[in-house]
Amino acid sequence: MFGLWMLGLVIFDLNGRKIMNLFDQRAKPGQYNISWNGINSSGELVSSGTYFYRLKTDKDQKFRKLLYVK
Repeated sequence: MFGLWMLGLVIFDLNGRKIMNLFDQRAKPGQYNISWNGINSSGELVSSGTYFYRLKTDKDQKFRKLLYVK
């Protein structure tokens, strides 16, 4: 579709295992607020600690570190 980009936001643990897929769909360019409540894809609360996220679009991807504190 014209004007829509594929946008993906995924959380990983320190070992590179996928913890949660927060967003994976087409979206219009712009600013978005997406929050993570610390729940993994199995519905369990994860431990406090360091995680990574990958923000991916049709043209780029960024990996960043985040700190989750209960």
